[in-house]
Amino acid sequence: MKKSTSLVLLSLIFQCSFISTNMGQLMITMGPEDLFIECASDETAITDWINNYIAENNATTDCPDGSNITWTHSYTSESEIVGDNCNGNLTVTFTATDDCGDSASVDGFVEINDTEPPSFVTLPENGFFECDGIQDMDAAFTDWLNGNLSLDITDNCASGDDLSISHYCIPECPPFEDWHCYGILDVEFMISDGCNEHIEYASFEIYPEDPVLSPPSVDEHVFICDGNGNLDDLNDLAALDYYFDVGSSLCSGEPYTLHVSPDPLNYDFTCGQSASFFAYVEDDCGFSSGSYSFSILLLESSISFVNSGQTEVEGDITLDVCLEITGPHPDQDSYVDITFDEATSTAENNLDFESLDPTFTLTFPAGSEDQQCFEIIISDDNLVEATEIAKFDISDVYGGYNGIIGDIESFSLEIQDNDDDDGDGIENSVDNCPEIYNPFQEDIDDDGIGNVCDPDNEVDIFQTVEGNIYINQTYSGLIVQSPDGNCWMITVANDGTLQTIFIECPE
Repeated sequence: MKKSTSLVLLSLIFQCSFISTNMGQLMITMGPEDLFIECASDETAITDWINNYIAENNATTDCPDGSNITWTHSYTSESEIVGDNCNGNLTVTFTATDDCGDSASVDGFVEINDTEPPSFVTLPENGFFECDGIQDMDAAFTDWLNGNLSLDITDNCASGDDLSISHYCIPECPPFEDWHCYGILDVEFMISDGCNEHIEYASFEIYPEDPVLSPPSVDEHVFICDGNGNLDDLNDLAALDYYFDVGSSLCSGEPYTLHVSPDPLNYDFTCGQSASFFAYVEDDCGFSSGSYSFSILLLESSISFVNSGQTEVEGDITLDVCLEITGPHPDQDSYVDITFDEATSTAENNLDFESLDPTFTLTFPAGSEDQQCFEIIISDDNLVEATEIAKFDISDVYGGYNGIIGDIESFSLEIQDNDDDDGDGIENSVDNCPEIYNPFQEDIDDDGIGNVCDPDNEVDIFQTVEGNIYINQTYSGLIVQSPDGNCWMITVANDGTLQTIFIECPE
């Protein structure tokens, strides 16, 4: 460290006074070197500097009474500093005295120059605050500021009350009237030891978090279409925020706004169809949550046959034909009209089945999902007929909610005739062989059993010698015997084809 100009001048003065000390028998041979220190309060350094110089005993004497030299100095305390604690100087006069009483003096110089700034033991920390109203933000800033103003600081010279922390806001400090939603404030924290300054910066940030919209526990809302847009149901749903769990905004608290797009209350719903909607929350600062979807389905009362058809064999049979409903009205009955379709049916009402009204109605009680059925009692008319079809149609659905006809709107009953098992056109009750086809009912032995199923067709012997044989009875034929001894009757059908029937050989 360089000496100041004043110290140079003092050194020159010292040199002059040093020469004047060479009196009598005592002489100071060398003056003290200048002492450069940081702190005016560094008494130890000054004391060590004084003691070291005296210990070197830079003086000689020719005193005949003895060679002892006694040193004294003028330093008492730092109050002797010329200037201040930051930049000052101190003059210490050293005096040597020998046994003869002769003395000599020399000045030493101490220069004080505090150049080391104080420092933070713990640096100021940035503050982050989720905005939640102006009053709370002011209080949060005050707490944060006081925390940084009370941090531990240190200095190589000063301590205690000699050290202080001050602050300066960039821009101005609170109140935060204009900081409703977001802002950053830089704050300068300065510490001073009276000689030097040290500055650190920290920021206080007011920031929002996006509002929170949690998904609903139910993402599909189902109503039964009431033909009026289900306005009451939708209003109730809106009052419950569509079951979304909406947290308050961290920025400004409530109010928040739940946005639903499109607006269900003004949506043109179509009964039986599902519509999708999207919802999000916007807080008072304009920050938005994530978006979630949900759907609204307006069901209709849909009525249909359980199945489209059934096949039954003719006979005294009772058949239940059932219909089912989806979306039953909770407090109103639903009705379905059923019509016997004569135009496309081959079965006759009150002939092939017991009489039913051409159009009749079934009722589904309010709120009930039970099937509703009607009876068809199939008649046995003993007539040989082709397979017959009885068709029933749903002609109307009404009552309850806006009802519609379901997927299966018609039911067909197929009635298979069982009056001619062998299909030869002869009713079973008069067929002489009901299980074997014999449309001409041949019965050669006239025992009531047709030839094709009679194991004992017995006839008298008939012989000719020459010429043709003519038989004028219907169904008569020619009996011949095969080489194995069996007899066969050969008859002629209407189309001229021959038919062979096994019979017992005549005796």
